[in-house]
Amino acid sequence: MVVNNHLYSCHANFGSWASVTSGRNEQNYQTDQGMQFKRVHFPTESAGSTIVACDQYGRNAYCLFSSGNLYTWGINNNGQLGLGNTTQYQFPTLSATGVSAVYGTYGNTGQYGYDQTRLYILKTDGFIYGCGGNGNGQLGVGNTTNPITSWTKITTFSSGQVSYVWNMGADNGATYFILSDNSIYGCGYNGYGVLGNGTTTSLSTPTNLTTYLNPSKYGVTKMTGDWGNYQTLYYLLSNGSAYALGFNGNGQVGQGNTTTPVTSPHLVTTVAANIWSTGQGSGSPAMFYNISNNTTNLYSFGYNNQGQLGNGNTTAVSTPTVVHTSFSNLMNEGILDPSG
Repeated sequence: MVVNNHLYSCHANFGSWASVTSGRNEQNYQTDQGMQFKRVHFPTESAGSTIVACDQYGRNAYCLFSSGNLYTWGINNNGQLGLGNTTQYQFPTLSATGVSAVYGTYGNTGQYGYDQTRLYILKTDGFIYGCGGNGNGQLGVGNTTNPITSWTKITTFSSGQVSYVWNMGADNGATYFILSDNSIYGCGYNGYGVLGNGTTTSLSTPTNLTTYLNPSKYGVTKMTGDWGNYQTLYYLLSNGSAYALGFNGNGQVGQGNTTTPVTSPHLVTTVAANIWSTGQGSGSPAMFYNISNNTTNLYSFGYNNQGQLGNGNTTAVSTPTVVHTSFSNLMNEGILDPSG
């Protein structure tokens, strides 16, 4: 958490990877486990510089300051820190300068494979750069060299062309680049068809998917999904249309069956105000809410073995079903929402 422009962290068990991610090695990080928040120090950052963004991605973390300085730290086993190696860094280290924005891993990532996360930055030169896991071409550099340990320019795009990066999942992840004209380009693992082009062939170079995912070029409001062992993508457009595609073994695409994979977008609804994916592993339950006739309804569908759909039973649901009316907001989908 950030309080008065200072970053504080706490962590889990003795000697665990979470201890490294806390960024507090100078405070005997292995023995003060989980008892309280303590300050993370950035001794080389200039006075007056403010924290712009910070988050954890897999077993790594970052913090961006208004000076444009990006600090990274963590386990770094696949070069996700952008420091040119796979050495563990137990406290914040300057990784890049002239950084305008950071795009960490998003979407529920399963307990396996999170070590192959990746990180993207937008620099003041207008280009997108990335580093980290790339075994399925998900970094978008035109190959499957793994790992990529130094900041590498995504050369598919010109300066200023990319307006946002949805960095989904880890080893079996995919990346979606949103362009200034709302076009969608994608790359990465496609074994369950999450790239939406009707195939299950993975791509290592960002490829124009607009015809499949967003032919009318509405603004992309949000992308989320399950990015564990099975991948399901959900995305919401500015006109209220919510789509789903990918693994559907538990009906989580919401098209009324369990046919899988679904390799082309399924229109779930045209009146969604937001959409969430709240699980991982065998298929996440997806939820969305809409506003009509002055009533706000929450819908849920998908995997339900622990009753996580909130419908009073533990049976999977393949068609969106109202589970709550007069709904306000879903508080937690398991990860910070970078879209705000």
